[in-house]
Amino acid sequence: MSDIRKQESPWFKTSDLADRYDVKPHTIRVWAGNGKQKREGFPKPKFKSKELIFLKQDIFDWENGKRF
Repeated sequence: MSDIRKQESPWFKTSDLADRYDVKPHTIRVWAGNGKQKREGFPKPKFKSKELIFLKQDIFDWENGKRF
């Protein structure tokens, strides 16, 4: 029998980040935007669908001090 494991996704969705930082998904969209309330150095999303899609490594790097 082959052991097929579900691989972890390399992406974070807006809702995943909202849960991670205890904020609402709208806050994540504001941080990633271009307006006055954007978070300086916050990574830009790689894809846009119903939710913004961020690369996990970008988020981990941002948490460790890297600015984009």
